[in-house]
Amino acid sequence: MAADVFERVQAMPVIFDLLPSEPAPGSALADDASLLPFATYDVVRARLQEAVVKLTLAARVARDETQSRYATHLLILRPALVAAAKGVWLVAPDEASVRAARSCAVVAADRQSGAAAMSRATENGGPEAFAQIGEHFKRAGEKVATIGEPFGAVSLPKDTVLIMEAAGEVDRYYGTTDAASDAGLLWNASSGLTHGERWYADLFHGEGRRQVADTLTRRSLDVVCSMTNLLGQRVLALAVAPAAFWRIRGS
Repeated sequence: MAADVFERVQAMPVIFDLLPSEPAPGSALADDASLLPFATYDVVRARLQEAVVKLTLAARVARDETQSRYATHLLILRPALVAAAKGVWLVAPDEASVRAARSCAVVAADRQSGAAAMSRATENGGPEAFAQIGEHFKRAGEKVATIGEPFGAVSLPKDTVLIMEAAGEVDRYYGTTDAASDAGLLWNASSGLTHGERWYADLFHGEGRRQVADTLTRRSLDVVCSMTNLLGQRVLALAVAPAAFWRIRGS
């Protein structure tokens, strides 16, 4: 498998050495802080961190013969892809109010998802504590959704929509044409594998099939790495460049 893919992935954590602990005064993300009781910077940085951590873990697993033949690395890449796509969607707009609305949508959806998970656990015989946590998540999600209302009604798009939109941004940024197909391939492949399909393991048996597995792995790592890098560069720019720059660019 091409070493350059792994070298790119290995370099990804460097973005956290570049990002400031807080947005620079006067930057776009610093201005965002005046709009919300929580920081857009923290919301998007959490998605970036999730993407980087799972991307680097997936790359390590991909080099482990025992785990990689069962597509463990592709399963790990699935949430990394979603996290990166959510982050790209959140910070794509130049307008602070739109970023604020999207930040609220991301957080509200996360809380609502937690509430639904706790509710299902309780219905299946889980302890009462799960129900209490679920109620807490539900109230938190409703509160955040209310906070976002003044900025316009915005709902978090479905994962597939987020991924395809972010893949389009990747192609525009890198001047490529295959990000959407690679992201779609990873999404569809990992979807089946999460349901116990074993076709990927069968690629390790039979002449020429191993090359297909290696190609799928390489392209999957590459598209998530590119999307995560795009997110990191965008967050860095919004965290350090003067807000006036983005207002002029968006006008």
